[in-house]
Amino acid sequence: MLTHKECGGTVTLDITKLITFLMSFGIGTRALTLGMGEIHFKKSNEVVVPDFMCTECMETIVVSDINAMCNQCGDVIDVSTRRLWKPNSSGGVYCEGCYETLFSDDSRTNLETIMGKVEI
Repeated sequence: MLTHKECGGTVTLDITKLITFLMSFGIGTRALTLGMGEIHFKKSNEVVVPDFMCTECMETIVVSDINAMCNQCGDVIDVSTRRLWKPNSSGGVYCEGCYETLFSDDSRTNLETIMGKVEI
């Protein structure tokens, strides 16, 4: 789980710069009425720098403003400390100690590195 350090809100990925959202519409007696929507990715096969948003305070935040919880022990750790790991063979995020205990023979990627890009 990723949380905003400042207010504890849930961290989400803001993809508004990555997509176009198109709506069909009808003509009503006083206004246009919205119909079905379609999402289209603006670019494909590109890596872009993500924007994160806090759902509590609705502010755009950066990786250094984000905490993550270890899936094993529950410790909350600053993502930018580079002490959180994603095992390549398993889901979840683990602190250094839990990673070494559970996945010492597995390759890993640092969470801060993963959060630095979005693949479309």
